[in-house]
Amino acid sequence: MADGTNPVGRVGPEGFVASGEGGAGAGLPSIRVRGTLTEFLLSPEVPMRSLLSRALLVMLSLVVVAGSASAQKKNRGDRNKITLDDISEAPGSVVTALDAVRILRPQWTQPPIGRSATSGADGGSGTATEVVVYIDDMRQPALEDLQNVKRENIVEMRYLDQNRAIAMRGPGHELGVIEVTTTAKKK
Repeated sequence: MADGTNPVGRVGPEGFVASGEGGAGAGLPSIRVRGTLTEFLLSPEVPMRSLLSRALLVMLSLVVVAGSASAQKKNRGDRNKITLDDISEAPGSVVTALDAVRILRPQWTQPPIGRSATSGADGGSGTATEVVVYIDDMRQPALEDLQNVKRENIVEMRYLDQNRAIAMRGPGHELGVIEVTTTAKKK
């Protein structure tokens, strides 16, 4: 309301001032309690019915505030994915897919602590030395091939950890896989 009041009361320099006049307090006697909202809710002058409805109003407003805060936060929970939005919000130093990985998800290029690769790409007894890169489902010889994919051509990048990489791509992917989908594949 324009005058700084609401159906429950108002907050002024002296604290919370409650009033039962109009709005949610319509039909209730006028109650004037100075102090905090908590002091008002716990005041013996407030009828129990009014107390419950006001407490419910306070809880509902907290839920609304929490819900709007989470709605404003973008969907950033997936640490195994880099989207076009992530790249567009990244610093201007992201020019290639390799830059995006090194700046946004550097852990993709480092094997998990305590794990080592036990077989090479050929299934032999060698050891994998780096994460395997696929650009539009085509296996690339080295991680540095991500430099060939320009920022504006990236649609999405996904990281598969050791277990998912071996399950989906087979032996030779013990350090994981970075899959890059470009605009060329989407055409």
